[in-house]
Amino acid sequence: MAIPGRCRSPNGQAGMALMPILLTFVIAGALIGAGMHLVGPATRRMRMESTRHMLEQASRSVIAWSVDNGRLPTSVEFSVAAGLHDDPWQRALIYVYDGDLATSVGGGLCGRESTAMSANGSADTAFFILSGGEDFNVDSAPGFSGAYSGAATLSSLDLAEVVSLTELRNRAGCFGRTGGRLALLNNELPEGCSGEPY
Repeated sequence: MAIPGRCRSPNGQAGMALMPILLTFVIAGALIGAGMHLVGPATRRMRMESTRHMLEQASRSVIAWSVDNGRLPTSVEFSVAAGLHDDPWQRALIYVYDGDLATSVGGGLCGRESTAMSANGSADTAFFILSGGEDFNVDSAPGFSGAYSGAATLSSLDLAEVVSLTELRNRAGCFGRTGGRLALLNNELPEGCSGEPY
């Protein structure tokens, strides 16, 4: 005897039509979750690479500005000299420089033989630009923009571009007609193939 108002499937399996739909949602959720674990690190990597590239560009722009003006820009002039102000996380870049290089007194860039600043033990640092990176904290010291003298400590958690006085003077043409003194800028040479021009 059938109870009025109650439906029953012909083969006695009530509710089995919902199982494929439910299974589809579970599988879709698992795929979305797995995709988020892959997309998150890739996005972080791309943002870090973008920041490194941005720091290199800002450094080159500051050097070009310095060559044109015979001195380093001050922290107030930095955003104009660098052509930008913020990193990809929308936080201000930190620009730390030797204050004596920001004035043309004493011969400007070419009149200086040393600086009062070092970065991670490298003496005669002209300036560095840094971003706090993805942890949103600046772990380096000093962690603020401006003129600085002393030993700066750059954290491996931050992204930084450091320029030495020698590199800056080379670009400014301070070493005479040759346009600079020979300096090795990297530790590796590009790969070559036997029998091919190098």
